[in-house]
Amino acid sequence: MAQLRASAVLAVLALLLAAAGATADATREAAPSKPHLFLILQDDLGHYNVAFNADRTDRPSASVRSVSSSITALAREGIILDRHYVHWHCSPSRRTLLTGRLPLHH
Repeated sequence: MAQLRASAVLAVLALLLAAAGATADATREAAPSKPHLFLILQDDLGHYNVAFNADRTDRPSASVRSVSSSITALAREGIILDRHYVHWHCSPSRRTLLTGRLPLHH
């Protein structure tokens, strides 16, 4: 009788653990994925040197469209920050990204 009771308790515990494991996997899969972040830092890249900006102006160029088609595809899927400016030299901008300090401190 005691052996039967111990077996029943173990069976119930095994079922509870299996159910808990199944629900844990379901909640883990339902969690949203983190967004991808791309940071492109290029020296001497003008505002109109990429196709997604050239398309919004009166000066589109065929050479710009052919060179930056991959960047245009990324821009269509993401966010374009068009009111963020950098220092006219590349070194202060790069140092600001690496250190978090304002360009005037470099």
